[in-house]
Amino acid sequence: MTIQSKRLKGVQGKNFKADIEYNENLVAIHLPTIDVMNRDTVLEMREMLKDWNEFFKFVGYQETHVAFEENNLKMRKLVRLLNFEHIRDYTGFSIFRYIGE
Repeated sequence: MTIQSKRLKGVQGKNFKADIEYNENLVAIHLPTIDVMNRDTVLEMREMLKDWNEFFKFVGYQETHVAFEENNLKMRKLVRLLNFEHIRDYTGFSIFRYIGE
């Protein structure tokens, strides 16, 4: 049985909003809104990611992913700061996985 992806909205940091997309095979984080990008924002995102990744692994997901449009250079820089590594590009999106600290 395959379920379509579902999306949880409403996770809010001080300067950003995050959505969590999931299905039976994967879990991915989306950042639809980033109001201010500074050191404090990145540090808050890192802490949230550590907690989320631990939870995602506890419930059975092997990896945490993020995907965004290939040509989004700001997101590419951000995901590297947050310790994601590039997996591949697919249908116009760059896909990264979280590797942690």
